[in-house]
Amino acid sequence: PASETFFHEPTHYRDFADFEQRHFKVTHSERNVTPAQREAILRLFNSHLKADGVTLAHRMRIDLLRKRS
Repeated sequence: PASETFFHEPTHYRDFADFEQRHFKVTHSERNVTPAQREAILRLFNSHLKADGVTLAHRMRIDLLRKRS
């Protein structure tokens, strides 16, 4: 039997460059973010930014596999 569990994990970013590095410039996936999309994301990100950065909820999924007894 297997199950999926979803939860939100708080993730802190120092600034947009930190966010961009961790989400757009990853090596495991190809991101095709257009300049217009990047600008929209930047505006939204900056609307939440404080002096110490921003903490956003990152949706996580865990697949739990159980060995049958």
